[in-house]
Amino acid sequence: MFDRDTGSVDPAVVAYWRENFDIAHRMKRDWPSLKADLDGKIHLLVGTADTFYLDGSAQKLQAVMEGLKAKTDFRFISNKTHFDLYQQGENKMALLDQISWEMYAVARPNSDLKPTAK
Repeated sequence: MFDRDTGSVDPAVVAYWRENFDIAHRMKRDWPSLKADLDGKIHLLVGTADTFYLDGSAQKLQAVMEGLKAKTDFRFISNKTHFDLYQQGENKMALLDQISWEMYAVARPNSDLKPTAK
């Protein structure tokens, strides 16, 4: 994308990356053909203190999806980083447990099986 010696940016590489790897751009560009497969199926969780600043990208993607009137689930978890996102109290996998039960409830809506209180 850029020359490591001079710092100059190669616009052709930037354009290629945008067309092929920029998820928000691809959603905006291709939503009419993607909607049937993706509407209501995009779920994104990110910490507001993400180690790699992915919360900013997630907010931009959320804005694009809202503009498309897409059904999505964006959750910004306060003060969580890339590495402690799942932890609640002493349970390092608490969020994963919660997500698993949410998925199970959708897959088996009539099941009597429910999560136990911890």
